[in-house]
Amino acid sequence: MASQLTLLYGLSLIGCFSWLVYKIEQNQSNRLLKYIPAIASAVGIAFYSIKLQFISTGFEGINDMIIIIFLAISCCTSLIVALVLELINKRRRNVLH
Repeated sequence: MASQLTLLYGLSLIGCFSWLVYKIEQNQSNRLLKYIPAIASAVGIAFYSIKLQFISTGFEGINDMIIIIFLAISCCTSLIVALVLELINKRRRNVLH
């Protein structure tokens, strides 16, 4: 039960962080908008790493490690996609000018 509750807290934290960045970015350019999933995943990794070090007991650490691995894969994939989109947009801007 503690694992499900921790997952719910982690997802809530990631969702709140994503909403906050989205609200900040509404008035700014769209460049940071591509990096929100990677930033949210990184925050989730930090949250679960802290939980793994200080809060988890027994075999709860295994669940936390699995979640950290999934978040790391998500973070890397999000960063790669954001960087590819950034390069594509940069080339389009150079071609148009």
